[in-house]
Amino acid sequence: MYKQKRIFISSFHPLISRNILQTNILDFLLKKNYLVYIFCRDYKFDYFQKEFKKTGVKIIGIKEECFNRREKLFSQIGTYLLRTSSIILSRKERYHNDKRWLSYFLSLVIYQTIARSRFIHYLYRRLFFKYYNQNIFGRFFDEYQPDLIFATDIFHPDDIRLQTESIKHKIKTIGMVRSWDNMTNKTIMQIIPDKLIVHNETIRDEVVYFNQLSRENIYISGMPQFDYYIGYQPTPKEEFFEKSGFVLDKKIIMFAPVGKKFIDGDWTFLQILIDAINDEIIEGRPQILVRYPPGDIMDMEKVKIPGKIKVCIDKPGVSFQSNKLKDREMNKKDMVRLADSLYYSDILISAGSTLCIDIAAFDKPIILPYFDGEKNLEYFRSVVKLYDKFHFNYLVKSEAGRLVKNKDELIYWLNQYLANPAIDQEKRKTLLEEQCWQHDGLACKRILDYLNEFIKYTDSLS
Repeated sequence: MYKQKRIFISSFHPLISRNILQTNILDFLLKKNYLVYIFCRDYKFDYFQKEFKKTGVKIIGIKEECFNRREKLFSQIGTYLLRTSSIILSRKERYHNDKRWLSYFLSLVIYQTIARSRFIHYLYRRLFFKYYNQNIFGRFFDEYQPDLIFATDIFHPDDIRLQTESIKHKIKTIGMVRSWDNMTNKTIMQIIPDKLIVHNETIRDEVVYFNQLSRENIYISGMPQFDYYIGYQPTPKEEFFEKSGFVLDKKIIMFAPVGKKFIDGDWTFLQILIDAINDEIIEGRPQILVRYPPGDIMDMEKVKIPGKIKVCIDKPGVSFQSNKLKDREMNKKDMVRLADSLYYSDILISAGSTLCIDIAAFDKPIILPYFDGEKNLEYFRSVVKLYDKFHFNYLVKSEAGRLVKNKDELIYWLNQYLANPAIDQEKRKTLLEEQCWQHDGLACKRILDYLNEFIKYTDSLS
């Protein structure tokens, strides 16, 4: 008798719903007659039911469980074994804040000696699996008997737990690297999935170098969330501008703050921008769209906005817990608002945000702030530190955006780009190709085909 194939999909990180579930991947799986089990936070169950429940889809809410002592220990060791500039920066910042010199010294010793050892990585993963003592997902394997696990964010704690349980139950797993900074900004991989999907060749090479995976087990798909941008039909201009409180005959500067969690200078930089527009130093008195990161805020109450300056503030995402900003989910309306904002903006100012890649898909100029406004902030609370992160070097080296180190450079490049947005066009195209691999609207289909072919292959072995 024919048995429908069953696939578990994790969706614990807030951006997975945008990157995977809000794309065509879910519909593609259902058309292939899969039964899909989506795992999410239990307090988001009603939201996921509303957004994604349909015939062939079951939503399963999982209670949030903090790391136990063993998980914390292995996570900490995993960061010690990842040898990147981002990890060193993180260690220095932690030492700057807590002054725990022994932990900092130990991390440096490991970093300089055994961090790149293949044997140590192998031993670390064997010990992690041997002493793993959580059993959050075991009962779901017994009850639903999945044919495949799709771990959409291999570094998320619950994705690690799900993958570990899949090994115990002898179920194959396809993992996915969620974002461009994950391989160099977190830990080494604690669990190695059977196959791994990545967005581009750069991430593939990072996986091979830092985790010693075989290239033949890594599949490059492109960025599925970018399929939405191909042939995008925006909301009518009049409607978008009216909703934003903008006037039709003025251009738009999108400003993407880094967020209070990381730096203190967002508001001072924005104040310089507003004052420059108010003083008519920037041509045409453009309007400002401030787009908060989904999981953070800035000190907007400190910013003084003259009455004649148009500023719209976007706080994307659906909130679930008032004390947990980083838990917001992006629904279809948020995706439309983002795409419209990228489409109608004339310039993006951003440091460290993947919006730099998003707006390159719309061929809009990018400015990278390398100063904090009028204040000279200490390094660890300054935007400058972001440029020492490993992954951000790709953007800087591409020269797809202009690095501005003071107010004069900011104003100069704003005026240059507003007058001639074609400046750096080829470099933006190169950035898009490097990060999206193939920006052709087919990334979702490639992922589906890969999942499908892998299941057929495993069936042939049984």
